[in-house]
Amino acid sequence: MGYVPREEIPRHYAAAHVFSLPSFNEGMSLAALEAMGAGLPLVLTHTGGTDELVEEGVNGFTHDWGMWRPWQATWAGWRRIVHWRGG
Repeated sequence: MGYVPREEIPRHYAAAHVFSLPSFNEGMSLAALEAMGAGLPLVLTHTGGTDELVEEGVNGFTHDWGMWRPWQATWAGWRRIVHWRGG
């Protein structure tokens, strides 16, 4: 997507169905906090702070980095959350 001017960011969050941040080390991410503020379910890797942001299966999911099978299983739960949000 590239650079997005600050004033356009809320529109992008509003158009999204989920926020994913597969990071090695970014824990309490400003982007993840913004996505939470926009009401998006989160899919994050276990890094410093992410476990405090996500209530598993309620507002998102967390997994270990590189563990792709759990990420695939997450999408079934993600669809349930998105349906609950009316998406």
